[in-house]
Order: sequence, then C-alpha cells, then structure tokens
Amino acid sequence: MNLTLLDNNPLNEYYCSVCVTEKWRFILRAGMLAFTFIAFQLERLQAENAAEWGRRERLETEKLGLERENKKLKTEVENLQEEVDRKSRHSSAVLDSDIKALQNDLSDKTKVKPMRCAAGDFGFQRLWFGNSVL
Repeated sequence: MNLTLLDNNPLNEYYCSVCVTEKWRFILRAGMLAFTFIAFQLERLQAENAAEWGRRERLETEKLGLERENKKLKTEVENLQEEVDRKSRHSSAVLDSDIKALQNDLSDKTKVKPMRCAAGDFGFQRLWFGNSVL
C-alpha cells in the first residue's frame, strides 16, 4: 500500500493513496455541486432580469402612448377654447347690434309727433300701443 503525506499536515498523518483520491473526488463533487447551484442561480437571475426589462419596456411604451394622447387632448381643448372664445365674441357683437337695433326701433315708435289742434296751437300726438297710451 502506498502512503502519502497529505497537505503538509503538522501531525504528519499519512493516508493511503485510495483515501486521498476519495477525498479529492469528494471535494471535486462538492465543487461541481456548488458550480451547478451557482449556474442555476445565474440562469434564474438572467431570466428574472429579462422579464423585468420586458416589463420596463412595455411600461415605457405605454407611458409614451399616454403622453402622446395627453398632448393630443390638450391641443383639442385649446382649439375648443379658442372656438368658444371666437363664438362668444361674435355672439356678443351680434347681441350688441341687435340691442342697438331694438333700441332704435323702440325710440322710433315712442317719439312724440307734433300735431295741429283746432285752436291753431301745436299739441302732441300720443302713440297707442295695444290698450295703453304713451
């Protein structure tokens, strides 16, 4: 049987070469298991990272779409506000002219006209509206 000094052991323990080989096989298997575990963890983290990036890109695309829609709606609101302002100015101008026309009609209808009486002096004719005298 072949005895080998292992790892400069201070106790100078000797092991047979079969024991040394088994020890290294055990260490090698443990290392392979650790490597396999780390490889699986790395693969899991990479998949998780890819999923997060996909989610982030989807949210970014959705955000850009919402910003575009928001900008379009703001422009539409501004256009509608301008149209309302323009129609308001136009309608107030039309109302002003209608009010002036009605005032002129009213003043024309309510004017007192001079008339000659039998005595020769000038009296004033009253205008009749319905049942009332002005």
